[in-house]
Amino acid sequence: MRTRQMLADLSATVRLVWSASPGLLSLILVLSILLALVPAATLWVGKLLVDEVARAIAGEFQNAADAYRTLATLLALQVGIAIGASLVQTVYGTARELLGDTLQNRISLRILHKAAALDVESFENAETYDALRNAYNEVGSRPLGVMFQVIGIGQALITLASIGGLMARLGWEVLPLVLLAS
Repeated sequence: MRTRQMLADLSATVRLVWSASPGLLSLILVLSILLALVPAATLWVGKLLVDEVARAIAGEFQNAADAYRTLATLLALQVGIAIGASLVQTVYGTARELLGDTLQNRISLRILHKAAALDVESFENAETYDALRNAYNEVGSRPLGVMFQVIGIGQALITLASIGGLMARLGWEVLPLVLLAS
């Protein structure tokens, strides 16, 4: 029964955040997925770089220019991933702040409309006044915090799955190490 209530509360929170700005929340979700894949992409390009260095040392390239070009391309890709991740993180942070402000404004308006519908005697009641004041003070922070915790869990699961998939290519013996490390 408790789990059902928690899921209902989570669903209501997601609907509330979604209603504040579907576009920003969608952008945040897409950026979260991209950020979750960055460690696997970095690991994969690092592996390719090490493989190509080993090939160069073994003399498997026709000439030094081919080896240099291949290594420079992979190194540029690695730097590109780092720069791209930094840019995505910046846009993610900006979108998160904008969503927080939008949600805060939306909830503030709901509280103000509710307060406007109350009669004057309700404001003289300390409990009603305190409840309105507490709601106004915490406006947006709790729902947004819950939403980003859920997004963070999803992001961690995607990262774990993507890195686990790469590690599984090395052999099933590596998977318990990945799980243990996480």
